[in-house]
Amino acid sequence: MATYGYARVSSMLDVIRPNDSLMVTRIDRKASGCTFRRHGMTKEWIAVLKAADAAAKWHVHLRRKGASEEPYINHLLEVATLVAEATHGQDPDLVIAARLHDAIEDQEVPRAIIASAFGEAVAGLVEEVTDDKAIEMQKRKQLQVESVGGR
Repeated sequence: MATYGYARVSSMLDVIRPNDSLMVTRIDRKASGCTFRRHGMTKEWIAVLKAADAAAKWHVHLRRKGASEEPYINHLLEVATLVAEATHGQDPDLVIAARLHDAIEDQEVPRAIIASAFGEAVAGLVEEVTDDKAIEMQKRKQLQVESVGGR
């Protein structure tokens, strides 16, 4: 089994749950913490965090419509969380695309930047869910419904 890095936590009780891919490797009593290794997809999940950072920067000044006017980044986090839960965390590229799904449409982030930072697969997913603003909104929504219905 490959090892992909180390991390320090103060209490492993909050981190280790059944079926987690974490393994305690030693207890460090002096630092009153534990060292653990993560086996599996660490690189991919680091990319998820980088996508969160990029989305936060790209949408920093946006707010949601409505009375609460919450930061727009909350919407992106909610969508990414739903996708992560639906896929049981097995598809980091899909979670990244969910996090970035409005980057091209709302912030005019070039597809090439997304492809360069997160790969062609992610860029393709983001592009697929990007509305063509040259088309009137009612027609765009109609096309979305028809597209989903055909899958």
